[in-house]
Amino acid sequence: MQCGDWIQLKILEITPELTTLGNTLSEALELQKAHDEVLRQLQNKQSPVEELLRQADQLISTQKPRAEVYAAMAESLGRAWKDVNFHLELRKHILDLNVQYHTRAQEFFDKITALEASCTDTLVPIEIDAVKNFLTNIHDQRRAVLEALVGALHSGNALIAKLKELGAKGTLDSRPDRIRTSVEKAIAQVQGWMDELHVRRTVLETTFTRRKDQLEQCLALAVLAADMRELEETVCERREILVNTDQLGDSSSSAEILQFEHKKLLPEAKQLQEKALKITKATEKLLASGCFAGEEATKQAYTVLSTTSDYLTDLQQRDALLDRVIAFFRLAQTALTKLDQLEDQLTNSELPKTSPQLAQLHGQCAKTIESITEEPLSEGHAILELVGRGKTGTEGIKRMVEELENRKIRLNGLCVAHKEENRRINEVLNNFLEKQSTICSWLVDIAEEFLHSHTDMGRDLPTAKDFLNLHNQLLTDLQTKGNEINNLLLTLPPILEYLDDDQRQEVDRLVANLHDRWRNIKDILEKRLDLANIYVKFHEEAKIVNNEMDRLEETLERGSGNLADESLQKIETDWESLKPLYESAKNTGLTFKQISKVSEPYLDTRRACVCVDSVLEARTEKQTARGYQKLADFPDGTRRKARASHQVGGKYGRKHKS
Repeated sequence: MQCGDWIQLKILEITPELTTLGNTLSEALELQKAHDEVLRQLQNKQSPVEELLRQADQLISTQKPRAEVYAAMAESLGRAWKDVNFHLELRKHILDLNVQYHTRAQEFFDKITALEASCTDTLVPIEIDAVKNFLTNIHDQRRAVLEALVGALHSGNALIAKLKELGAKGTLDSRPDRIRTSVEKAIAQVQGWMDELHVRRTVLETTFTRRKDQLEQCLALAVLAADMRELEETVCERREILVNTDQLGDSSSSAEILQFEHKKLLPEAKQLQEKALKITKATEKLLASGCFAGEEATKQAYTVLSTTSDYLTDLQQRDALLDRVIAFFRLAQTALTKLDQLEDQLTNSELPKTSPQLAQLHGQCAKTIESITEEPLSEGHAILELVGRGKTGTEGIKRMVEELENRKIRLNGLCVAHKEENRRINEVLNNFLEKQSTICSWLVDIAEEFLHSHTDMGRDLPTAKDFLNLHNQLLTDLQTKGNEINNLLLTLPPILEYLDDDQRQEVDRLVANLHDRWRNIKDILEKRLDLANIYVKFHEEAKIVNNEMDRLEETLERGSGNLADESLQKIETDWESLKPLYESAKNTGLTFKQISKVSEPYLDTRRACVCVDSVLEARTEKQTARGYQKLADFPDGTRRKARASHQVGGKYGRKHKS
C-alpha cells in the first residue's frame, strides 16, 4: 500500500495523566507502584511485539509485491511502541521525582518535628557539659533540618523543572495546549508543598532562637557559676592560709622578710577581686536580659565579691600590721642602744653620792629613760592588744617588750640620788601648800569675814572704841600672819630650781594670791583704823564739851541767883573757853565726814556720819538754850553778860547749821 503522506500515531489519552502527582508520600508511592506494575506488564509484551516485527520482516522478504506495505506497517508499529515507551518513561521520571520530593519532605518534617520537640523541652540543665550537649544537639538538628530542607527544595525544583519542560511542549497529540493546563496545575501544587516547607521552617526558627537563647543563657550562667565556685574555693583556700600565717618575727629583719613574702599575695588578691567584679557585672547583665536564675546568680556573685574584698582587706591589714611591727623593732633597737649609753654614763659617774650634781644627773637620766622607753613600750603593748596577747606568732614582740621593761627597771634602780632630793623637795612643797592653805583660809574665813561683818562704827564713844580696838587686834593678827607668810616664802628658793614649769607657775600663782589677799586686807584695815581714830577723837572731844557744859549748868543751878559778881565772871570766862573745844569737835566731825567718802565699800560710814551730825546739833541747840535760861534769872547787871554769852552760843549754833 502506497500513500503520499505520512501519518504519525500519537497517544490520545493516558490515565492517570502524566502530571498527576501524589499529595503525600504514600500517595506518591502508590502511584509509583502502579506505574511500575504497568511497566512490568508492558515489559512482558515486548517479546510478542518483537516476534510480530520479525514475522513482518519475513513476509517482506518472501512476498515482495506486498513488501512496502508490510514495511510501513512494521515501521508504524515500532514508532507507536516507542512513543508509548517514551511516555511511560516520562511518567516514571515524574513519579520518581514526586516520590523523591515527598521522601525528602518527610525527612524534613521528621527532623523539624524532632527539633521542635527539643526546642519545646522544659528541662533546663545546669551543668556546663549538659548545656553544651543540648546546644550541640539543637544546632545539629537545625543543620539536619536545613539540609533536609535543601534536599526537599532541590527535589521540588527538579520536579518543577521537569513539569516546565513538559509544559513547554504544550501537547502530546494533535490537540494544542492540551497538557499545559495540567502542567501548570501540577507546578502550583508542587510550589504549594515547597511553601509549606518554608512556613514550617520560619515558625520553628522562632522557637529554635528562643530555646537557643535560653540554653546560651544557661551556658553562660553555668560558666559563671563554675567560675564563681572556683573563685570562691580559691579565696577560701587563700584566707585559710592567711589565718594560719600568724608569725610576726622577732626582729626588724625577720619581719621584713615576712612582709616581702606577704606582698606577693597582694597582686593575686587584686586579680581575684577584679575577676569577681567581672563575674558580678556579667550576672547583672544576665539579670537585665531576663535570665530565669539571674537574680540568684547575682546574689551569689555579690557574696563572692564581698569575700574577695574581705580577703584583700585582710591582706592589707596584715601588711599594715607588719609595717608597725618593723617600725616597733627598729624603735626598740634604737631605745636599747640609747639605754646602753645611759647605763655606761651612770656606772662610770665619779660624782659623790651626796652631791646635788649627782641628784641632778640621776633625775635627768630617769626622765631620759622614760622618754626613750615610752614610745616603743606603748607601741609594743598596742600591737599585742591588737593581735591578742595569747595568740601565737607574737613571741618576738613579747620578748622585746619584756627586755625593754627589764632594762628600764634596772636603770631606774641606778638612779636613786634624785629620789631623796625629790622627797625633800616634795616635803618642802607639801609644807608650803599646807601652810599656804591654812593662811589663805584664815585670811578668807577670819579676816575677810570680819571686815564683811563689822561694818558699824558705833553710835557713841564706847562702841566707837570697841570698833577701833577690834580692828587694832585684827591688824596685829594680820601682821603676825604676814610674818608667817614671809617665813613660808623663805622655804621656797632652795626648791624652785627643781620644780618643773607647771609646778613653778602654780607656786607663783599661790604666792601672788596670798600676797594680794594679805595686802588688800591690810589696806582696808589701815583705812578703817585711820577713820576709826578720827571717829573716836570726835566722840572724845564731844564728850569733853558735853561734860564742861554740864558742869557750868550744875554751877548755875547751885547758885540759884545768889552768885557773886566774881563767880559770874568766872562762869562767863569758862563759858567762853568752850568755844575752841566746840570748834575742835566740830572740825574733827567734818574731817571724818570728808574722809569717809573715799572709804572701802563694806564699811557703813553713812550711819556714822548721821551720828556725827546728830551729836553736833544736839550740843549746839540743847546746851545753848539751857545756859541762856539759867543766866536770865540773875540780876540786871548780870543778864547783859548772860545775853552776850547767849549770843556766843547762838553764833555756834548758826555756824553749825550753816
